[in-house]
Amino acid sequence: MIKQYCVYTRDFENTPGLFTRIQEHRIQFEAHINRTRFWLDTGVKQHRTFYLHYRDYMHCVDAETDHSSGT
Repeated sequence: MIKQYCVYTRDFENTPGLFTRIQEHRIQFEAHINRTRFWLDTGVKQHRTFYLHYRDYMHCVDAETDHSSGT
């Protein structure tokens, strides 16, 4: 199952290596001014490891509406 998460920019000092790990684990992401959104697949071991490492700073944003597309 794929879930969408984000890390807020104000938490970057608490998430060292975030972008390096995102790239190493081939995690799809979108960097924005206030946060970085990314998608984790629970069926992929590297994604589960990433989740466990950063879970204290990640926020699930599955329920948010994409205002540009309306979905």
